[in-house]
Amino acid sequence: IRIDNMPGTDGTLKVTADKKLCGDFSVDMSASEAAITTPSTTATDNNAVTFSFSEATKGSAGVFYLPLATGSYSNLTVAVTCDGTTQTVNYGDLTIARADVKAISLTTNSEGNLMYIESLGNNRYKINGYVFVDLGLSVVWAETNVGATTSSAAGYFFAWGETKTKSNYASSTYTSSLTSKYLTSGGKTTLEADDDAATVYWGASCRIPTKAECEELLNSSNCTWASGNGGYTVTSKSKNSSIFLPYTGYFNGSSFQNSGVNGYFWLSTVADVSNKKVGRLYISINALEDGKKYKYWEAEPYFGFTVRPVVTLPSSMK
Repeated sequence: IRIDNMPGTDGTLKVTADKKLCGDFSVDMSASEAAITTPSTTATDNNAVTFSFSEATKGSAGVFYLPLATGSYSNLTVAVTCDGTTQTVNYGDLTIARADVKAISLTTNSEGNLMYIESLGNNRYKINGYVFVDLGLSVVWAETNVGATTSSAAGYFFAWGETKTKSNYASSTYTSSLTSKYLTSGGKTTLEADDDAATVYWGASCRIPTKAECEELLNSSNCTWASGNGGYTVTSKSKNSSIFLPYTGYFNGSSFQNSGVNGYFWLSTVADVSNKKVGRLYISINALEDGKKYKYWEAEPYFGFTVRPVVTLPSSMK
């Protein structure tokens, strides 16, 4: 595991997976050479290994070696803790054969956050275990929503700035500290990482898009929008690539509404402090009063909307 830019001089690196990483293992003696084999079932313990490091040179490269038993691993994550801050990167799946060496290289984004990024070709990237698409814009857009396994699924619903799902999305259940933090005069104007569901679920490089990034996607000079199959296909005009945004529906209190008709995606930008409103990307199967079917719009923060993450690629990857 190579970290191109060490985030601190002292700390820990923790590797976890769905399979056993340490402890007692079985040995297969039937082969021409004995082989350690990993359990076929998910491990409930011994599935994490922690390295402690000290006196590293901050900003330089660091390399960690971890022996693994043969087999396939899922949800392999690397968490680095320095100066009280933990960054978690999801590598994804890994298959290990005998005498095999797999190199995982973690780079940093423009904010200095660790990220695992792999070019998949055809303007697609695997970032922290999730697929993102390059539409020729300032950021790459995820193929799926947070909590979804396909592009047509809604995934998880969140109130704006909250990072846990719930059964009732009402003004009375909204986290009051978020109102005082963002929706008051002089408050912050963009969600911080701790309040960003994309960051919390997918890692430090992933985040909810801003209003400007939403408007970039909506700009007819950049992308074309075509309705069908339960949502909109957004196709780049400069690259051979597209993403799909589904009609997700939304939660108002405990009532789930407009599924298959409208789609609602949070933005990280505060829209109107005086009226306590924030930004969203809105899509509809029907034209609105202004004739538009997809647009930037404002909303009360307590509704339950979905999240479609974006990532700013390192300059070396562009």
